[in-house]
Amino acid sequence: MGIRITNKIMTNNSLDNVNTNKTLLDKISTQVATQQKITRASEDPIVAIRALRLKNSITTLNQYYSKNIPDAESWLDATQTALGNMKTCTSSILEIATKLSSNQYSLSEKKDLLAEYQSLREQIYDEGNADISGRSILTGYKTNMELAFSEADTTASYRITECFSGSDVESIDYVSGCIDVNSSDILNNTDTEYDTNTVKNNSVYRLRLSYGDLSENSDTTAQNVTYTASGKLNTNLTVAMSGSTTGYVKASVSLDAASGVVTASIDGTDSSGGSYSTTVDSSTGTISILDSGGTTVGTFDYSVDGNTVTASKTVTVNAVSLEDTGGSDAAYLNTSAEQITFIKETGELILGSGVYQAFQNAGDDSISFTYEKTGFDKGELRPEHYFDCTNLVTGAEYVNQNESQEIDYIVNFNQTLTVNTEGKDVFDQSIGRDVDDLISALESAIAADTKMEKLESMLTDSQYSDQTEYIESMIEACEKEQTYAENKLQQLAEQSITNFKGYVNDISSAVTEVGSKISRLSLTKERASNQLTNLKTLSEENIGVELSDVLIEQESASLAYDAALTASSKIITHSLLDFL
Repeated sequence: MGIRITNKIMTNNSLDNVNTNKTLLDKISTQVATQQKITRASEDPIVAIRALRLKNSITTLNQYYSKNIPDAESWLDATQTALGNMKTCTSSILEIATKLSSNQYSLSEKKDLLAEYQSLREQIYDEGNADISGRSILTGYKTNMELAFSEADTTASYRITECFSGSDVESIDYVSGCIDVNSSDILNNTDTEYDTNTVKNNSVYRLRLSYGDLSENSDTTAQNVTYTASGKLNTNLTVAMSGSTTGYVKASVSLDAASGVVTASIDGTDSSGGSYSTTVDSSTGTISILDSGGTTVGTFDYSVDGNTVTASKTVTVNAVSLEDTGGSDAAYLNTSAEQITFIKETGELILGSGVYQAFQNAGDDSISFTYEKTGFDKGELRPEHYFDCTNLVTGAEYVNQNESQEIDYIVNFNQTLTVNTEGKDVFDQSIGRDVDDLISALESAIAADTKMEKLESMLTDSQYSDQTEYIESMIEACEKEQTYAENKLQQLAEQSITNFKGYVNDISSAVTEVGSKISRLSLTKERASNQLTNLKTLSEENIGVELSDVLIEQESASLAYDAALTASSKIITHSLLDFL
C-alpha cells in the first residue's frame, strides 16, 4: 500500500531542498570571499588544527628570520669590524717593535715612532669600546658598560685584587745615575770631571700591575702579597729568607692521610752553615722556621681540605712614592732579598732576590696583591671586566670567576648562536702596559739623545769655555746612558715581538671564529627563508581554496538554487482547490 503524499509534504520537501541549496551556495560564496576552506573550527577540525600549528610555526620562524637573525648579523658584523681594526693596530705595533729591535733611529725618528705608538695605543682601546645600538659588544653581560674608560674619570675609585703566575715575574733593565744637564749647574760647577761611573745598568726583578698611579689598600694597615702552593698529600713552597746562604729556602709540607698530621721540612742552610728546622702549630695552621740556633726566623701558613694540603706565605710590601724616595733610583734599587717594594706611580712590584726565587715556580694565579686606584685616564680598562674588585664609590663588588658570559640568539628551531666575543678573551690587559713599557723605553732613549745634543752644543758655546773638560766627561757619561737606553729599547722591542705576535694570533683567531659564525648564520638565514616559504605554501594548501574551482562550484550551486526555487514555486502555487 503506497504512502499518501499530501500537498503539505510536497511543500515542506520543496522548502528543505531550497534551504539545502541555499546553505551550499552560502558556504561556497563565503569560500570565494575569504578564499579559505573554513571559517569555523567545527567545519573541519583537522584543517583547523593544522592551520593553528602552521600559523604558530610561521609566526615563530618569522621572528627568527626578520628580527633575531638580522640582529645577530649586526652584532657579528660590528664585532668583526672592531676585532679587525684591533688586529691592524696590534700588527702595526708589532711592525714598529720589529724595526726598533734591529735598527737605530735618529732623535726625530724616535719622536715620530713615539707619537705613532701613543696614537695606536689610544686607537686599540677605542676599538675595544665598540657598540651596537648602545650595547657594548665586547663586555659580556655588562652591555651597558664600556670595556675601557672613554673619557678621563677623576672620581672613579676601585679596590682591585690582581692575580699572577710565576711566569709573570720578569727581569728588567734599569739605568741608574742618569745625568742631569742643567745649564746653571754646569756653569757654576767647580769639579774638573764628571764621574761616569754613576751611570749604571741594573737588573731588577718585578711584577707589573695592570695600572699606574695607584695607592695602598685602605682596607688593611699592612700591605701584603700572598702566594700559595697546593698538592695532594704534599706541596712545596719557596720562602724568602734573608739569613740563608741563598736568600731563600724551600719548604716541603706533607699530610699523613690516615692520621691527618701535617709535617714540614726545610731545604737550605743558614748563614752559619747550619740546617733549618720547623714546628707545626695545628691550632693556628702555622709552620715556624727555626735556624740552627733554634731562633724563629720566619713563618708561613697551611690548610688542609680532604687530601689536599695548601701552603701560603704573606710577604710584607713597602709602598713608596717616587717623590718621597727622592727619585726612582732608590725605589728600584733598595729592595732587600726578602722584601717587595710597591712603586705607586708606575704600578710595579719590585722583588728582592729571595722573593724572586720564591715566585718563579708559583702556579697559575697563585700570587695575589690588592691595591686601590682613584682616577682613570681615557683608554684605561675598566677593572670590572678583568679583576675581582670593589667600586669604592658605589660599593658594588665584582667577582671575576673566569666564566663565559655568552649571549645566545635563537636563530632557528632548536638552534642557537653565540653572537658575542668577550674582550677579556682576546684583548689581554697586558697589551696597553706592554705599549707603555715601549713608550717609556723610547722616552728614555729620546731623553738621552736630547741631553747629548745639548751637551754637544755647549762645547761650541763660548760661555761654557771654562767647563770644556767637565762637559766632555759628561758627554762620556751620556754616551753610556745612550748605550744603555738603546740596548734596553732594542731588548724590550725583541721581547715585545713575541708578546705581540701572541696578541695578533689571539685576535686573528677571534676574527676567524666570528667569520665562521657569520658564514653559519648566512646558511641558517637561507634555510630559514626556505622553511618560511614552505610553511606558507603548506598553510595555503591546508586552508586556502583554488579560486577558479570554487567559482565553478559557486556557479553550479547558484544554478541548483535557482532550479530549486523554480520547482518549489510551481509546487507551492498549486492547491486542491485548483482541481475542484
